[in-house]
Amino acid sequence: MDVEKIAMVAGVGFALVIGAFVLWGPSPRPRRRGQIIGLTNLGYTCFMNALLQSLAACPMFVGWLRTQLVNNENGQFARSLLSILDKVNGFCDEMIYGDVTPIEIITSLGPLWIFTPGHQDAHELFHVVLGALQAEMQPLNRKGCLSDALPKTDIPVTSDIRGSGDPFGMRTSVSCNDITRKDEARESDVHNTCLPDQMTASTKSIPKAFGSSIDGAKPGMIIARSSEVISRDGEGENSKAAFPFRAWNSLCTIPGPSIPAMSNVTHPFSGLLTSQLQCTNCNWKSSVHYDKFESVSLPLPPASNTLTWRRHTLAELLSRFVTSEVIHDVQCDGCGLRCPAVKTLTLGKLPKCLCLHIPRTTWGPSGAPVKRDDPIIFPEILILDPFTFTEAKKRNSQGKPQAMIGMLDQNSGIGRNRNRYKLQSVVEHRGPVDAGHFVSYRRGNRPGQWMYTSDVTVECTTLTDVLCASPYLLFYERINGS
Repeated sequence: MDVEKIAMVAGVGFALVIGAFVLWGPSPRPRRRGQIIGLTNLGYTCFMNALLQSLAACPMFVGWLRTQLVNNENGQFARSLLSILDKVNGFCDEMIYGDVTPIEIITSLGPLWIFTPGHQDAHELFHVVLGALQAEMQPLNRKGCLSDALPKTDIPVTSDIRGSGDPFGMRTSVSCNDITRKDEARESDVHNTCLPDQMTASTKSIPKAFGSSIDGAKPGMIIARSSEVISRDGEGENSKAAFPFRAWNSLCTIPGPSIPAMSNVTHPFSGLLTSQLQCTNCNWKSSVHYDKFESVSLPLPPASNTLTWRRHTLAELLSRFVTSEVIHDVQCDGCGLRCPAVKTLTLGKLPKCLCLHIPRTTWGPSGAPVKRDDPIIFPEILILDPFTFTEAKKRNSQGKPQAMIGMLDQNSGIGRNRNRYKLQSVVEHRGPVDAGHFVSYRRGNRPGQWMYTSDVTVECTTLTDVLCASPYLLFYERINGS
C-alpha cells in the first residue's frame, strides 16, 4: 500500500513539474536580426526554396520590390514575395522563432503555380515569378491593341556554322516554354536527398488547384531545355523539307516567351539582346533587332558519343553564345537572292541583375534524357564587356575576329571594363535529370559571408566551396559605379 501511495505522489509531482515548466519555463528564443533563415519543404518544393534563397541574396532586386510596393499598393504577389525574402534575410518586423514556411508564394501565384509533382524546375519558376511581377506592373487602364491578339510563332532553325547541333535560335533560350519530353522520361526510382522530416512536410494547406498528391512523384527535376533537345527534333532530311528557306526578317527575331506587351516599368533582370544579319553575297546588313531577355541560357557544347563530360569556363560559354553563325537559304532584302547570311548575336542592354542558366540535359544512346555534370569554372567578378554590342561593333571595325572574345582574360584590364558583375548566389541541382534535389549557395548579410542552404539547413561556407559548385543557375548583380 505504501508503494502505491509513493507511486501516486511521484506521478502527481511529475505532472506538476511538467506543468510548471510549460507555464513558467524558458520560452523559445527568436532568430536574431540579420540571421539567414531556412525554408520549410512543403513537399518536393526544394526548387522553390533554392530560388527564394538566391533572390533574397540579390539586394538590388529586393530593393526594387520595396520600391514597387510604394508605387503600387495593390501588388499582392510582390508583397508576399518581399515578406518571404525579408524573413529569409532576418530583417522582417515580426519575430521569427522557427523556419520560414513560404506557403503565401504558392497561394498568391494562384493559377500561375503550374508545378505539379514531377514537374519542378527552378529555372521555369524563376520566369513564372518574374511574369507575375510584370503582370502586377501592368496599368489597369491599359488599352489593348490588335497585335496582342496575333498568335506568337517561333520557327525552329537548325543551321549551324560549327555543326555542333546548337541551333542559332536557341542560343537565346530566354523563355520557360521550351520543349519538355515527358513521354520519354525514364520510369526510374525516385532519388531525393531531402531529409525525411522535410519530405513528409504537410501539404494540406496547399489548395488542390496548385497540385495533386505527391505520392509517386519525382522531386527536383530539371526540364529538358538544352539546345541539343531542339536540334535532335530537327535533324534528318525532313527538317529541310519542312523549312526550305527563311525570310530575312524572321531570322532577326529571337524566340522568346509569349508574354503580352506590358508597361514601360521593368524589373532588374530585364535586358535586351541584339541580333543582326549580313548577306554573304552583297554584304547588305539588316537593321539591328532588340529582343527582351530575363535570363540567358548558355548551352554546353555537344557531348561525345560516350557522354564524356569535360570542363568549361563561363567565358567560353558566353563566347559560344555571341559567336557569329552562317544561316543558309536566306532570302536577302538587299540583293533579293537566296544565299547564306551571317547572324551576329550580342548583349545589347545589360540588366542590373543577371541570371545565367546552364542547361544540363542531353540525350543518351537509348534516347533517354541524361543529366550533364560538366564542371563549369565561373568567377566571382564577371566582366561582360567583350560580349556586348558596343564592343562587338568596335572589334568588327578593327577587323578582329569575334570568335576570339571568349579567350579574353576576365581578370585583365579591370580598370578599362565598365560592365562588371558580382556573384550573389548559385543554384545547384543534385541527382539525375528527372529527380534529385536543389540547393543554393548565397551571400550572407556580412561582407564576405557565404551560406549553404538546403531547405531548412543553413550553414556557413567559403567562397572556395561556392566556386567549386556545379551551377544550374548563376545570379550576378552589377557593381555600382561600373
